[in-house]
Amino acid sequence: CAPTLITRDMHDMSEFLREHGKIVCKPLDGMGGKSIFVLEQGDKNRNVVFETLTGYGTRYAIVQRNLPQIVTGGACRIIWPCRPRGTPDVHDTGPHHESPPLF
Repeated sequence: CAPTLITRDMHDMSEFLREHGKIVCKPLDGMGGKSIFVLEQGDKNRNVVFETLTGYGTRYAIVQRNLPQIVTGGACRIIWPCRPRGTPDVHDTGPHHESPPLF
């Protein structure tokens, strides 16, 4: 599994980016590949991406270390059902379906 963070704390997201260098971010409640961002250390859009995804800290987002081998046809994928520490069990509902909200 890729290192994963589920949070609404933009500082935690920044620290995760600093630690891993390149990350994939998306809203936790999103679907259909909407609002998926790839960020690299030093990206000038980092803050606006974190603000947009979390609604200024009011919604959860999922952030994972980028795995280049997961890029398919230009679309980045979040590795799931890897379970981040401290989260309840979530079962895969099949391709192109979102897992139920964790929070």
